[in-house]
Amino acid sequence: MSESDSERNGLQISASLFGLLGMILGFLIPDFFRPKAGAALDFLPLQISMIVVAVVSMLLILATTLKVKERPEFTKVDKPIPLGKALKFTFTSKSFLVLVAQNFMSILMQALILGMLFYLADYVLKMSTMLILLAVFVPLIIGVPVTALLRRRLGVVGAQQLLLVIAGVGLCLVMVLPGPWMLAGLVLAGFGLSGPQTLTNVLFAQVADEDELRSGVRREGAFFGVNALLTKPAQSIALALIPFVLEATQFVTRDANNGEIFLNQPGSAIFGIKVLLGLIPGIAMLIGALILRWFPLRGAYLEKVKTELLELHAKKHAQLQQGRMD
Repeated sequence: MSESDSERNGLQISASLFGLLGMILGFLIPDFFRPKAGAALDFLPLQISMIVVAVVSMLLILATTLKVKERPEFTKVDKPIPLGKALKFTFTSKSFLVLVAQNFMSILMQALILGMLFYLADYVLKMSTMLILLAVFVPLIIGVPVTALLRRRLGVVGAQQLLLVIAGVGLCLVMVLPGPWMLAGLVLAGFGLSGPQTLTNVLFAQVADEDELRSGVRREGAFFGVNALLTKPAQSIALALIPFVLEATQFVTRDANNGEIFLNQPGSAIFGIKVLLGLIPGIAMLIGALILRWFPLRGAYLEKVKTELLELHAKKHAQLQQGRMD
C-alpha cells in the first residue's frame, strides 16, 4: 500500500489502536463471564460469549479480505516464484531471520502476559482486573502514536530497540516492586509494548522491500507466513511454562482445594506468578532488543534500498500501464 515508512507507521498506528480495542475486549469479556471465587462454577456464559466473539471476529476478517486489495502492479506484473526458490529467498534473508528471532521473543512475552494478568490480579495484588488492565493499556495506547515521534528521531529499528528495553525494564521491575507499586512497572512496560504492537509490521515491510530487490517479486505473504510458522512455538513454550512453573512453586489449584478457588497462595506461588509475568517476559524483551543490533536495514543501506525500490516500482507501474494499453 505504501513505500514510505512514515505512511506505514501511520497506517499501523490506526491498526494498532483498533487492535488494542480488540485486545482489551479480549480481557474484559472473559473476566466478565468467567466464574468468580465463591460462585457456582457455571462455564456456560463464558462458552457462549466465546462463540459470539468467534463469529464477530470471523465476519470482520472476511470484511477486510473483501475490501482491502493489493496494488495491481504486484498482482498482475509480478510472476509467482516456484516454492523451492521462494523458500530459499526467505531463509537466506538475514534481515528476516534477525527480525523473526526478535519477534519470537515478543510473542513469548505476549503469551505469558496474556496468560498471567488474571493471576496477578486475583492472587498477588488481590485487586480488580480492571485496574491492572488500565495500568497496562492506557500507557500502551499513549505509546502507539508516540512511536511516530521516536521513529523520526531514531529510525524504525532504533525506536523498536528503545521501546523493547523500556518494556523489559518495566516487566523486570514487577519482580522487585512491592504490592501496588508493581503497577508502576506495568505502566512502564505498557508504554514499551507500543513498539512490538506498532513497529514490528513496519520492519517486516522493510524486509519485503529488500527482498523485492533480490527476487524481483513483492512477497510480504511469504514472510508473514514463515514468521507465523517460526513464532508459533513461542506460544507453545508459554503454555508449557505456566503450569510447569506454577506446579514447581506449589500453586494451590482449585481441584486441590475441594473445587474452591484458593486466593491465599503460598509465598512460593506468588514468586512463581511474578516470574511468569515479570522476569521471563522482561528478559525476553531485553534479548529482543539485543538481537536487533544485527538488523541490517538502517542508515545508508536502508536509504539505498528505498531509492532502488522506488525505481523498481516505477518500472512495474510502467509495465502495468503498457499492458493495459496493449
